[in-house]
Amino acid sequence: MLLLLLACAPRLTSPERPECENDGNVWSHADPAAAGLEAQGFEEGERPPDFCQLDQNGDKVSLYQFYGSPVIVDVSTGWCAPCQQLAHGIGQTQRAYKDFGLVYMSVFPQDFVSAPPTPEFADVWEKEFMVREDLDDLPVDDIAPVIADVDLWSFAITETQFPRLLLLDEELRVVSVLPTTDDAIQDELDLYFGLDSD
Repeated sequence: MLLLLLACAPRLTSPERPECENDGNVWSHADPAAAGLEAQGFEEGERPPDFCQLDQNGDKVSLYQFYGSPVIVDVSTGWCAPCQQLAHGIGQTQRAYKDFGLVYMSVFPQDFVSAPPTPEFADVWEKEFMVREDLDDLPVDDIAPVIADVDLWSFAITETQFPRLLLLDEELRVVSVLPTTDDAIQDELDLYFGLDSD
């Protein structure tokens, strides 16, 4: 019985990085310095483990390919109304902080009916919920990655509270858990990037 319980415990760190041949994806943020990164966990100051998942284009994407850029990891689900509302502001947030290299990554462990997500779901999410007029003038690699998390990597962050957002620094260490409204997120980002006028 004890062995069964241990086998079901979430694994927060990974001794080795997942193989992810992502040379063909559209996200230009890849940094070769990420090759030697070690995962620690999901607490403040720790580096989450890497993942290799499919995005809305059907391409493999890894978290560590964004080393060198600050990253928002937004764990959402397709059925979550607050997640849908939050998605409408992603384009505005991307635009406001694109000069800082911010990557806004939405990670989905479940689709609209609580089923495992697919790249097709991620594509529908991008088209239906991310406000298109905010994204149309951005280059393709500035549009936020939408990740189909079939391996449930994000369940180590949350299994019950959606959306749940983490801000990672340029070394992909957890800075903080972000609030879940667009205005509050931008207030926190202003503080992080030193833009707060107070």
